[in-house]
Amino acid sequence: MAGEPLLYMAATALVIVDEPSREAVHNDYYQKISDAGLVIAHAGALPVLDLRPEEGLPQSFILDDSLNDQIRAMKRRALIVCGALLEGAVTQVSLNALMDGYDVFVPADLVAAGDPEYITHFLARITSCGGNVLTSRQVVLELLSGLKERDKRSALEDLLRTHLLFKKNRKGGVV
Repeated sequence: MAGEPLLYMAATALVIVDEPSREAVHNDYYQKISDAGLVIAHAGALPVLDLRPEEGLPQSFILDDSLNDQIRAMKRRALIVCGALLEGAVTQVSLNALMDGYDVFVPADLVAAGDPEYITHFLARITSCGGNVLTSRQVVLELLSGLKERDKRSALEDLLRTHLLFKKNRKGGVV
């Protein structure tokens, strides 16, 4: 039905991805992206699959059955994917989830690319395969529109009042 939200708290989870080759992304920027995703997940009481390596431990990003099992274990049909790198892990997790029948949402302001010149191409790849590209503000608005219980709305509404976490300046840096 037209106008129905696509993201419902009861059906949605957050996936934060990272890969070792993201050295091209400034660490403070990446940290703000990850933190923003976690703030939305916390406000919406969403389960989180955090695929970032633990401090000091090397990790190679591998798309395998173990990852698919972790996603299935969350028992959610919609996934919000954020993190780095857009041209690598973000796209691969998104496409894999789409092939497995999940609804995938990628907030364009919560992903980082090693080569920002091609961000629109990477996002177009996800949308051409059925993924949804939106903003973190749209994520919050869709979660709110499907939520009728007033007591569960306040944390998400607070995010909207604080202008949602961070903004990019004209040069692409974080303010």
